[in-house]
Formats: sequence, C-alpha cells, structure tokens
Amino acid sequence: MLFIGFALFQNWALDNRMLLKVVGIEISDIMVSTGGNEDFLEEMRNDPNVQSVNTKSLLKTIEISYMDHTETLGIDVYRDMDNIRNNYLLEGHLPYNGNEIVLTCVEADNLNVTLGDIVNVKSMTDSGTVPYTVCGIDQKMNNTGKKALMSEEGVKRLNPEHKYETALIFLNDPSKAKEIKKQWEKDYPDYTFSLGEDIMASSIETVTKAMEGICVIFVIATCFVVILTQLLLTRAQVIRERTDLGVSKALGYTSGELIRRTLMTNLPTIAIGIVLGIIL
Repeated sequence: MLFIGFALFQNWALDNRMLLKVVGIEISDIMVSTGGNEDFLEEMRNDPNVQSVNTKSLLKTIEISYMDHTETLGIDVYRDMDNIRNNYLLEGHLPYNGNEIVLTCVEADNLNVTLGDIVNVKSMTDSGTVPYTVCGIDQKMNNTGKKALMSEEGVKRLNPEHKYETALIFLNDPSKAKEIKKQWEKDYPDYTFSLGEDIMASSIETVTKAMEGICVIFVIATCFVVILTQLLLTRAQVIRERTDLGVSKALGYTSGELIRRTLMTNLPTIAIGIVLGIIL
C-alpha cells in the first residue's frame, strides 16, 4: 500500500508529464495567440532559443456520425503530428493523412466504431459531410473524453480557409521561458504570450492536489497498519514469553531492560524492511 502511495505521488503529483498525457492537454514552454500568422512561425523556427514549433486549433462543436449514431464533440487540430507530446494513444496511429481521424475511447464506444471504420464529419462550410477513416483511438480526460484529433490537412477538408489559432513553442532551455517571454512581448506587442507552466497550473492544479491528498491518505493508512501490526506482534510475544519474563524479573532484570530486550528482538526485521523499502 505504501508503495502504491509513493508511486501515485511520483507519477501524478511530482511529475506532471503523465498527468498531462492522461488529461490530454498539449502545453509547450511558451504559447502564442497569433491569429494564424505564418511569418511569425518562420521567425520562431529561426530563433536560436527555439527547439521546435507546432500549431494548435480547437474546433469546439463538430458533429460526427457513424451509421445511426451521432456525437457532438471537440476536435484538436495540430500541424506537426510528430511534435505532439501529451497524447495517450491506445490503438492505431496518429492522423498523418488528411483523410484520417483519431477518436477517444469514449467516443469510439458512443459511435460504436473501431479502427478502419469510416465516420462522417459535418462540413464547416455547407450542410454536407466529409468522410474520415478512424486510424487511432486515444484516451483523454479533457472535455470528459468528448474529443477527436486530426491534422491541419484534414481540417482543411472541412474548411479550406482554416488558420491555426495558437503557436506552441518549445525552447532549448525551458528554464529561460520567463525572460524569453518578456523579450518577445516587447518584440511582438500585437500577440498574446502565455507561459506553459502557468496554463498547466490553472488546468490541472485541482487534479494534482486531489492526487496529493490520495497519496497522503495511503501513507497514513500504511503507517497505521504497520504500527498496529507491530503492537499486536509485541503483545503476542509478551504473552508467549510470559514465563521467561517472570524468571528474568526474578533474576533482577528491571522492567525497562525487559522492554528494551523485547523491542530489540524485532529490530532486525524492522531494519530489513527499511532497507528493502529504500532499495525498491
């Protein structure tokens, strides 16, 4: 139980990467709202502080249908599929081609689709629909799992005039994000810059605190069980050795010496348990 508690604390509270994957939020070191400016992307790619650049857009309420099932969900759109860092893909592959789409396991169940099925997505320019092949199934807590994923090439089949909304900028040295953001705000006053760590804190702070609370409960419960077990074992040992203790008392041993002797018999077990706990 203690191992589970510390594992949860390590993977969910101290290290947010796994939590971000499960939630399904793509966060970079610096995020910029540019209104789809392509020149800005090129300048960022040539900046010596920048490691890589991706783009993100969100289509909020899009209808997807399969046979007699219809769902309304949000679609995340990225330009560089290989630069997506927080996607928990369960089956298949990311939508590299313009006719492919990834659904969450929740939406795959709701639509009753599997890999290779063709779903129809409502066009953003007219009343028609556009077919897409389900190439992957992922998992997201974001938007209660009502999500899909496609490439920019794919979304332009729904809307040829589509432009990206947010530039995701990954730095060579993330520790310099604050000072780089300040400099860019001076160089590009028309754009809105956000630190990824600030967005992360506001997005998953509640979940992180809940996981920290669960970890603390696990640790407290484990300590209680260990202490209770030790007391019961000591009591059983005293009852079993009652005669020997009486003889020792008659020979002149004090109560304190007998208590210390009893505790010392359990010391090797405790020491081995501590060592194994540190190693594992």
